[in-house]
Amino acid sequence: MTPPEALDRAREAIARGDRDAAVALLQPLATVGDRDAQFLLGSRFFCNLDLVPIDEALRWLRQASDAGHAEATYELALFHSAEDSGLEYGPPTTEEGVRLLIRAGELGSADAQYDLGALYATGDWAGPKDAAEARRWYRRAAEQGHGDAQSNLGPMFLDGEGGDIDVTEGLRWLNAAASQDEPQALKHLEYIYREGAYGVPIDLARAEEYRRREDAYWERHKRTNEENGEPE
Repeated sequence: MTPPEALDRAREAIARGDRDAAVALLQPLATVGDRDAQFLLGSRFFCNLDLVPIDEALRWLRQASDAGHAEATYELALFHSAEDSGLEYGPPTTEEGVRLLIRAGELGSADAQYDLGALYATGDWAGPKDAAEARRWYRRAAEQGHGDAQSNLGPMFLDGEGGDIDVTEGLRWLNAAASQDEPQALKHLEYIYREGAYGVPIDLARAEEYRRREDAYWERHKRTNEENGEPE
């Protein structure tokens, strides 16, 4: 079995819940330096199940990160501590966490890029508040198809937050997010076309279509939660 085949089988084992088989497939690959295997072994998926001790998991993540694995670097950036109640993750609270999150974004993690946009926008982390940086990172994530980033980037162009006002660009990103049924983008577009905001001509039929799609999204969300036994 080739390393790519073993990695594919490990992912299949994870998908079907056969975690012991996945660990058995990943361990040899990680040992010889396969960074994808190192990342998977170090991920919180296995740590939360006590299948991989936290010290070992962090060692695998660091090795994958040192080899340039974006998602391993992202996971390290968000890791805070391991408590009896489970692993604690959240926005970076140290300079090292900030450095790792920025590196994860630079390596291409869309989730890290989105987080950087959000954290620069709010200042709710160990790094600074900077609207221009928020726009820049949201855009990098948005260009990778990250729906939440697209949804947040559009209004920044519409309102001139972090740079010049550009209504055309703002609408482009909101529509990109709406094509993925991002509810906040659908809500924003409904408002724009219902009220004629930002100089956009009123289009009630279009506004109603966005409202209908947003309602459908929340109905699906509610149904999924009910099927999974989760609170709304």
